[in-house]
Amino acid sequence: MISDSWPAILASLPPIQAFVEQGLDGTGLSPKRITQLTIAVEELVVNALTHGHADTGGGELEITIEALPESVRLKVCDDSEPFDPSDAAAPDLQAPPTERPAGGLGIFMVKKFVDTFEYKRQAGRNIVTLTLSTREKA
Repeated sequence: MISDSWPAILASLPPIQAFVEQGLDGTGLSPKRITQLTIAVEELVVNALTHGHADTGGGELEITIEALPESVRLKVCDDSEPFDPSDAAAPDLQAPPTERPAGGLGIFMVKKFVDTFEYKRQAGRNIVTLTLSTREKA
């Protein structure tokens, strides 16, 4: 298991992405799954920065990667206001794009990329846990 933390600022995104890519190397995930998980983490981090930390101007983000026998578990933690992305309603993909409300596609995409998506609020922190099987998703 590896873990690291960064200030909750947009400039932290590139080093977070590098940490995730390096941390997933050798876990048994295919390059496609590594890309999907990297995109998922980017979406969660950008959401935390633009929504959770927009008014506070501070805080911390922490990423933990754990390689398990047949899967990889990744946690994204932030200390912003409570926000449960698992409550986000699925977008109406049948509606024309011009008639859809802004937002909502990112979390929808994250949920499609991973095998399990869990949220909990603990000790003043939002914790999103993503799990991916090392087997290719159909």
